[in-house]
Amino acid sequence: MKLTDIIKKYGSLYEIKAKDKNGFFTEISKALAYKSDSLDWKEVENILRERERIDSTALAPGVALPHGKSAQLEEPICCFARSREGIDFGAADGRPTHIFFTMLTPLSNNGNYLPTLAEVSIILSNPDFRRSLLQADNKEDVLDTIKNSRPEKKESELKRNPSERKKWGDR
Repeated sequence: MKLTDIIKKYGSLYEIKAKDKNGFFTEISKALAYKSDSLDWKEVENILRERERIDSTALAPGVALPHGKSAQLEEPICCFARSREGIDFGAADGRPTHIFFTMLTPLSNNGNYLPTLAEVSIILSNPDFRRSLLQADNKEDVLDTIKNSRPEKKESELKRNPSERKKWGDR
């Protein structure tokens, strides 16, 4: 499934009010659970926290990709969110995180969401793209920014071409 398709169906532009990582997980879990009748926000919060305990999903600079799997889902759901002030999310560079792309996928997904996460990480490595996301006013602006960031890659192409996964950092 293409990133733009997921965002069109389930995505949102969500302004995070939380000031810390714990508050973020509560807030984003409620937002994701709202999108699906089958999800309980506390379950979503537990899923995201458990994944985060394994390893931080914060990526430099200023980006995090919290994600997890739920037996309650039949298809992926996501939420694009941002914090203009930034949240300490445990990034390796020590800088606050401003952009969050949170995704939940069905437990039976068997890693099919990984190309989407790879696509997100690739396009978020562009500082102009990150700036555009921080300035977007609504979901349509977010979609336009993503569509214009680079040509959509087929999932099979992302799996085959690991050189697409460029090192993070401002260029």
